[in-house]
Amino acid sequence: MSAQTRQSTNEVDTLPGDERTQGWASFEHDLSDSGAATVFLEGLYNRRDQADYLWSPKYLFAPEIPASNTYNPFGQDVNAVNYIFTEPGTELYSDHLTTDWRLVAGLRGEIGVVNYEVAATRYERKFEFTEHNIIAIDGFIDAVTRPGANALNLFGWGANSPQQLAGLFVSPFSVTRTELTSFDGRIGAPLFDLPGGTVRMAAGFEFRKEVSEQDFDTLYNEGATEYGEMADSRLKRDVWSVFGEVLIPIVGEAQKISGIAALELSAAVRHEEYNDFGSTTNPQVSLRWLPFGEDWVVRASWGTSFRAPPVDVLNAAQQTFQAFSYFDPVQNIGVDPIVTTGGNPNLTPEEADTFNIGTVYRPAFVPGLSLSLDYWSIDLTNIIVEPDVQALLNGTGPGQVIRLPNGEVQVIATAANGGQQKATGFDFTARYERAMGPGQLLLDSRLSYLSSFDADLSDGLDTRRLAGRFSSFRADLSGLPRLRGALNPVWQQGPFAASYQLNYVGSYDDTFNSANPRDIGSYVTHDLQFGWRQAAGEGLLSGVDVTAGIDNFTDTDPRFIAASFDGYDRSLADYRGRFYYLQLRKQF
Repeated sequence: MSAQTRQSTNEVDTLPGDERTQGWASFEHDLSDSGAATVFLEGLYNRRDQADYLWSPKYLFAPEIPASNTYNPFGQDVNAVNYIFTEPGTELYSDHLTTDWRLVAGLRGEIGVVNYEVAATRYERKFEFTEHNIIAIDGFIDAVTRPGANALNLFGWGANSPQQLAGLFVSPFSVTRTELTSFDGRIGAPLFDLPGGTVRMAAGFEFRKEVSEQDFDTLYNEGATEYGEMADSRLKRDVWSVFGEVLIPIVGEAQKISGIAALELSAAVRHEEYNDFGSTTNPQVSLRWLPFGEDWVVRASWGTSFRAPPVDVLNAAQQTFQAFSYFDPVQNIGVDPIVTTGGNPNLTPEEADTFNIGTVYRPAFVPGLSLSLDYWSIDLTNIIVEPDVQALLNGTGPGQVIRLPNGEVQVIATAANGGQQKATGFDFTARYERAMGPGQLLLDSRLSYLSSFDADLSDGLDTRRLAGRFSSFRADLSGLPRLRGALNPVWQQGPFAASYQLNYVGSYDDTFNSANPRDIGSYVTHDLQFGWRQAAGEGLLSGVDVTAGIDNFTDTDPRFIAASFDGYDRSLADYRGRFYYLQLRKQF
């Protein structure tokens, strides 16, 4: 494939050409007529070959061009030359080959009033990555010191011939493997009866082993490229977990208590043991109250959750280096501290407290109508951050500062638990279903309001109020509009279905000029979908499902955002424009 036909990946959300091979199969067999034991198997295979992905023109920072270079016009060694290659065939591009497979085998069934399931899972992914037109260090030295007209010319514009570029570029190769092996089991059963109903329980366990390997070729291992030396790695983690849940019907309809037609309490707890950092226990409690019957439900829940420290951050190598031009407010002087960064084996999990309270109303006088309103809150603590050196010197970041008697300042800025983030909001849904002529109409709508989103990454800056703004300081946040919604009517008649969806993203501020944010305006798109499905049975068309549609059929352009790295908010806007698709599936 020529350089002119390579697929650009600057547009991450576009669909460059690739070749895919996929397969999926499942199998079930009852070992008894009573349903006491059913064997099940599932298998998945996927292969995706993506070749000639163009990243960008090749950029070179040359630390030194000798005076002897034929094209050096200064007659002396020149330091720090920047050059962008525009010569044909010098673009930075890559080839990707991803292969993954998954196999699940298990047994499920019911023995009396007890239901159970046990299963084993094996998953593997292999990612092969080749980069092209990477600078070889020895090749660069040879090219810039080569005598005569075949020396590398970094003082022109696209002026290098193939002879001048000879030996400059290499194509290093790496392989990343991910493996997951797990065993899990659960049981569920009624325990005993109360006046409000039957108390039920569920319990289970899980063991999983995670392995991640990265192997580099000799070019990477020996530091022969512009990236320097890159070592192979093998990271692994073992996790044991147990969980239990109980559902208690405190009040039932048969008790006929005024204002409490039904009241249910659910309590659950999960405990996990990690071989590389410790353990964590997380409870969850929920309450469901029906004041007068099924027409009106009030619900609430509270719980905790966590995210384990990433294995690569726990085990990452530490680097110590001299930093320059910082201010130490304790000594009231400028300092050039010795800084240590990298992984931290003492990290603890990121933690979250979640709370939700809401109501569902299904009025009997409007059959098919359901309305719901929920308030939610998510409070994250102990977020893993990379501490800011100046914040540590100021005493406002997680880490350590050591001030020695000889005036030397050491700053320990390894990964640390220290960030906080809290978000609150409201979710509203309305759903209406009724017969219309020979078919059925379903009208579904959703509206979300983000009332607050505050983040503090312990970087010495004040807590950031991010609701209604575009956030560029963290890649996983980006746009946070206060209002988002969708309207989705669906009509069905027999095997035919047609739907329309309106997608609404409310306006928010572009913070490129933080002193004077710019309102970017709302973003509205429209989608259409048509489908035909034949139920499984006999005949050639049995189990066939055909779906065709158009996303963003009005071809609405995404809003321009100067604060983003490429002018768009990739998390909320799809700049493929109008997109057509056709899907055919058959169930055997």
